[in-house]
Amino acid sequence: MAKFLNDYEPKLGIKITCSQKTEPLSTACPLSLPKDKLIDESSSPFFIFNSDVICEFPFEKMTEFHKTHGGEASIMIEALKATGVGEVFVVINKEQEVMTTVLKDFETKLQIQITCLCETKALGSAGSLAFAKEKLMDGGPFFCA
Repeated sequence: MAKFLNDYEPKLGIKITCSQKTEPLSTACPLSLPKDKLIDESSSPFFIFNSDVICEFPFEKMTEFHKTHGGEASIMIEALKATGVGEVFVVINKEQEVMTTVLKDFETKLQIQITCLCETKALGSAGSLAFAKEKLMDGGPFFCA
């Protein structure tokens, strides 16, 4: 899989790095795996994918969303299509210690609250996260379980 992904690096103009858990980790703990690969002079945001299946993610839309809300991280969950919502974007707001949910087409039946402990019950296992690099480096709430 790494070879397949690396073939796309020059085509897309990005760096793709794969990591694999060597022991069972809880929901958010895998976020610490790429930490050593992110130490450089760049302050560019980055994506982390944690998924058991291959999904199509709207990278440009997620990047724009991440830039506009001012939160420390954004999470996109693709697994809610069965409910009629294409994507769910979640904003991590460390000051309030809660992640607020922003839906493309908000419906009260889909009110989802996620704490900074990254409890993602009922949200599915395929997701994409965008972070400002310095937020991962500071060891914030993203390593909690």
